[in-house]
Amino acid sequence: MVPALLACVLLAATPPPLGRCAGAAADTEARARWHSVLDALKAGDGAALKQAWAALEEHPCYRLPLAETWRRPSPDDTDVDVFLDWWERGGGDWLASGWANPPNPDFTVVPPDVAKPLTREKAGGLARLLCAADAPKECGRDSAGWELRARTALEPAEGHPGDEAMKQAEEVCGAVAAKAKRDEKYRAWRRCLDEKRPRGALLPLGRLDAPKDGWLVLRGRRGHYHFCDEARAYDLATGAAWVAQSCAGLVLQQGGSVDHDATDAQRGVTVKVGRLPVDALREAAWMTMLVPHVTLNAQPRAWFVRRPPGLTPRWPDDLSTEGLGLGSFWVTSAQTHLAWSWQGNDGLRESGTLTWPNSSNAAEDHADDLWRIAEVSFAEGCAPVRPPAQLVVGGRPGVSGLDARPDSLEGAERRLLEALATHGDGCGKPSAVQKK
Repeated sequence: MVPALLACVLLAATPPPLGRCAGAAADTEARARWHSVLDALKAGDGAALKQAWAALEEHPCYRLPLAETWRRPSPDDTDVDVFLDWWERGGGDWLASGWANPPNPDFTVVPPDVAKPLTREKAGGLARLLCAADAPKECGRDSAGWELRARTALEPAEGHPGDEAMKQAEEVCGAVAAKAKRDEKYRAWRRCLDEKRPRGALLPLGRLDAPKDGWLVLRGRRGHYHFCDEARAYDLATGAAWVAQSCAGLVLQQGGSVDHDATDAQRGVTVKVGRLPVDALREAAWMTMLVPHVTLNAQPRAWFVRRPPGLTPRWPDDLSTEGLGLGSFWVTSAQTHLAWSWQGNDGLRESGTLTWPNSSNAAEDHADDLWRIAEVSFAEGCAPVRPPAQLVVGGRPGVSGLDARPDSLEGAERRLLEALATHGDGCGKPSAVQKK
């Protein structure tokens, strides 16, 4: 008798799975709570947002979408601008999919990721470029087009309606659902969508003005079998460009290893002086400085996925949520790491590294492209200004240990920086090759 009674108690304690909301009254109330959140966002009222969101979370129509993923902002630890940005990129559409009569009843909506704000505390040396919330519209105007171009570049290649890669993802997830147990079909399908969702990268939120003064110094190796170790100093005010190079070709031994001594014996130092288009230079520097603050493997927009025929949205009411999906990355032996530094009259402002000539990091890849665009327009000739007598650099360039010894790289960099400091007045021809 006791086992039977215990079984009945356990059965009664097991809640039914979450499903789609139903009923006109529920739909009307769900829409009203959705609009309350939107009104608070538009008004920029954090207190009202917190209250409206709490009411929304309590409504039964939102239990299913809220169970499907944790990738959503919280009014407790997210400012209103961050919440509004997420909402406008499809977060609001995701929530509306929980209505009894949703706008797209045959679709499940996978919400976008939340962007991170760039605050003065996190910006480091870039804080001088960060526009305050009440700053005049002129702040950040010069970089507005750069931001638009960057957002486009960071978007994933897939994810647009009718995109072939997303069609394949839908087919794969449909097959996963078909193999799952009856009560697990929807959750298996939904978990698969989170793994296959289109990912790119998200710029941080906040207006960052164009860098218009100081020197941007790039140091490191470009090229692989034929390469140049370089130190490039660019004046962000005028476009003045000073480029010191130490070039050679890898001397390979039998078996494929590098003969470092024979490789270094080819080296010489040359210096070229001229100018870059100042707007292209500033955009490349602006993006390079933003790279460390970009959110990687992020979904920029909501993804609308048509459910397979007969698949009913239902979720075990076990308080579990989905949303964990890992991105991917790749490297090649031909990649190097350029060190960059931003120096002003007040000394070193910021520094970092940049993978060259391409990267699985979409932000680095865009910065690489912008440097190629700026540098291809290098015009040799007189430079309006010369670099500071003492270049204050930060970070360390990186090269595969198979291709170069640390002492060789350090020696080459020292000679390159010395060559920049001692090279004429910037109006002569490239200096003669200086042997080691």
